[in-house]
Amino acid sequence: AAAAAAAAAAAAAGQDAAKDNQQKKNSEDDGIEEAEDEIQYKPYRPSKLKFGRDHPDPVVENASLAAVEPPDITYQLAMPAHVIHEGRLSNLQLEAIVYGCQRHLIDLPKEDGPSAATAILNEGLTFWAEAMVDPFGNYLFQKILERITPEERVTLVSSVSTRLVNASLNLHGTRSVQKIVEVCAIDEEDREDSDDDEEDSSESKSEAKSEDSDSKSAGKKKKKKKDSAAKILTDALRPSAARLCIDSHGNHAIQRILLKLPYQRTQFIFDAVAASVEDVARHRHGCCVIQRCLDSRHSAARSHLVDRIVEKSLELMQDAYGNYVVQYVLDVCGDDEVHAICESVVGKVCVLAVQKFSSNVMEKCLERCTDRVREEYLNELNDSDRLRELMMDPFGNYVVQRALSVSTHAQAIRLVETMKPHLSTSSGGGIRNTAGGRRILGKICRRFPNFQLEGETFEDYDLNQVLARSGHHAPTSSNPHHGRGGPRGGGWDGPRGGGGGYDSGRGGYLRLQSGRLRRV
Repeated sequence: AAAAAAAAAAAAAGQDAAKDNQQKKNSEDDGIEEAEDEIQYKPYRPSKLKFGRDHPDPVVENASLAAVEPPDITYQLAMPAHVIHEGRLSNLQLEAIVYGCQRHLIDLPKEDGPSAATAILNEGLTFWAEAMVDPFGNYLFQKILERITPEERVTLVSSVSTRLVNASLNLHGTRSVQKIVEVCAIDEEDREDSDDDEEDSSESKSEAKSEDSDSKSAGKKKKKKKDSAAKILTDALRPSAARLCIDSHGNHAIQRILLKLPYQRTQFIFDAVAASVEDVARHRHGCCVIQRCLDSRHSAARSHLVDRIVEKSLELMQDAYGNYVVQYVLDVCGDDEVHAICESVVGKVCVLAVQKFSSNVMEKCLERCTDRVREEYLNELNDSDRLRELMMDPFGNYVVQRALSVSTHAQAIRLVETMKPHLSTSSGGGIRNTAGGRRILGKICRRFPNFQLEGETFEDYDLNQVLARSGHHAPTSSNPHHGRGGPRGGGWDGPRGGGGGYDSGRGGYLRLQSGRLRRV
C-alpha cells in the first residue's frame, strides 16, 4: 500500500511538471509571435536604379535596412537594350548586376595600396600556397603580386616554391603561376636595366682612377646577388617541365614562360622537351609547346631541339599530333633542317602518301625540298601501279595534285602520261568518276588547257554536248556572267565556251542535277 501511494504521488508530480513546462513553452511562443509582429517590413524598390521594369513578385525589406541609403551607382551597364525594355530582367535583378560589376572594379587605393598589400602579404605568408589554388583566393594572390615590391615578390615566390608544380597542374593555380611569370618578366627587365646602369657607372669611375686604384678595385670581390623571383620559379618547375608540357593546365604556364621570360630562364624547357621529344610531340598539348619553342630566337638549345625532331621525324609525321610538329619545322626552320627531313622520306613517298597524317607532311615536303629530291619523289610516283593506288586513295590523291602543282613542265608531262591510261574511258574510267580522280583531272586541265585523253574529244568534257546527245538542254540563267566567262576567268563557259563543262576559273566540273548546274 505504501509503494502504491508513493507511485501515485510521483505520477501526480510528473503531471504537474509537464503542465508547467507546456505553459512556459506557450508563453515563449507567444513572446516570439509578439516580437515578430513588432518587426516592420516595407516594400523594396531600387532607389538608385532609374531603369528596368518592376519585379513580378512583391519584395520587402526590414524597416531598419530600408533606413540605410544604398551606394550611388557609377557603373555604366553594357547590356542589350531589348533585355531592359522587354523586361527580361527586372529592376531588382539589374540592380544586383550593376552593384556586382561596380564592386568588381574596386581596387586597392593607389595611395595606400603598397602599404596595404605589404600588410596582407605578411599576415598571409602561411596560407598563400593554399590561396593560389583556391577558386576565389587566387584572385587575391594575383592582386597582391601586382602591388608588392620586387623584393617582397621574391619573399612571396620563395614561400610557395615547393607548391608551384602542383599549382601549375591546377585549374585555378595555373592562373596564379602565369601571373607570377608576368610580374617576374617586368622585374627581369628592370633588373637588366639597373645592371647596365651599374656597369656604365663603374666603367666611368674606373677611367677616372689611376692604374693603382684600378688594380685594387679589381681585386675586390663583387657582392653576390640574391636570386630573383624568376630564378626561384624556374628552379621549382625544372624537375617537372616535361610533365607540365603535356598537362591541360600546366602547358599554359610553360607557354607563358616561353613568351615572357628571357632566354636564360627558358633553357630548361628546351632541354626537357628535347629529352622527351617523342612523348611531348605526340601529345595534343605538347605539340603546341614545341611550336612555341620553335618560335623563339635562334640558340644552341633550340638547334638541339630541332635536331632531335629531325631524328624522329619519320615516326612523328605519322602521328595525329606529331605531324604538326614536323610541318612546323618545315615552315619556320632553316634549309639544313628542312632538307634533312625531306631526305629522310626518299623511297617511302608512296607509303606515307596514303596515310592520313603523313600525307600532309608529304605535300609540305614536295614544296620545300630541293630540285634533286623532288626529282627522286616524282620518279617514285611515276610507277603506273603505285600511281593508280594513289589516285584512288582518299589521301594519296592530294599528294598527286601537289606533285602536279610543284613539278616542272617536263616532270608534269611525264606524270600525266603515266596517269592517262587510268583516266581514259577505254580502261573503264573508274578513277575519273571518283572524287579524287575528278580533282586530279581538274588539276591537269588547269595546267594543260588543251589536254585530251586518247580516243576522246572535247565533247566528252563539254556539258552542252553531253546534254544534247541525251535530249536535254542546259538551263539558262539571268546571271550576266553565265555563258560569257565568270568574273574570275573561265567562268561557266569551260575551255571553249558553251555554258558548261569544266570551270577553269574556280575548279571542278559542272553537271546537271535536279534541273540545276552543280559543281562536282
